[in-house]
Amino acid sequence: MSAGLSAVGDFLTTIANLGRIVFTVLSAANTHGASLFATLSALTGSMLAFLRSAEGTVALQQFFGGLNAAASGLLTLLQAVGRAFASDTVPAVGQLGASLGQAFTLLAAGAKPAAEILAVLAPLAGVAAQALASVLVPALGAVSGIAAELAPVVGELVQELVGGALADGIRELTPDLLELARAAKPLVAAIGRLLVQAVRTAVPALSALLEALTPSLPSWAARSFRPSKRRCRWSRYWPRSGPTS
Repeated sequence: MSAGLSAVGDFLTTIANLGRIVFTVLSAANTHGASLFATLSALTGSMLAFLRSAEGTVALQQFFGGLNAAASGLLTLLQAVGRAFASDTVPAVGQLGASLGQAFTLLAAGAKPAAEILAVLAPLAGVAAQALASVLVPALGAVSGIAAELAPVVGELVQELVGGALADGIRELTPDLLELARAAKPLVAAIGRLLVQAVRTAVPALSALLEALTPSLPSWAARSFRPSKRRCRWSRYWPRSGPTS
């Protein structure tokens, strides 16, 4: 009985402490005559007025319309993926499962030879690991010493290069680059307009040329690749083939 009353007293004390904490926080928020709840009330009132206005209504309609369109597109995509998965992926998985089962059955026969090979290679792996460790430990020690010696110098060089020379160069070149960009802007625009005009002029001419060449291509190809009936000029020095006596 006394334990229950003690628990109830502790619970009431905890509730009282929470109430004091909330009162202290709200009292601290009301500084310089500005009430926290008054500020929140003004903010929420402004938000409500905006949402009730014509502009806010249009914004809400656009927002939820976009969400609806995105949800519809996503639903269409999910349906297509589901149909493709059911029609193509599931049968393929079934065939793959059967093939894998046969492959695993065949591999089971090689389990004992593989275990024997591993048993033979295990001592060699231990020897190789010990040899590698005996080489890596001194090498890492040497690299650590070299890095410790070079780190301050490299840090100073990087700081001087990035924080000093490079930054100063960028600061000095930035105004000149901006002036160059402003000066080159009309030139770039003029070159772009010339390129556009050249393309627009060349396209009709090229189209007319292709239209003129297209009808003559078959006859030209026929004349070019037709075998010639003329005899070679050296053939007169050779006797014609005929029956020999």
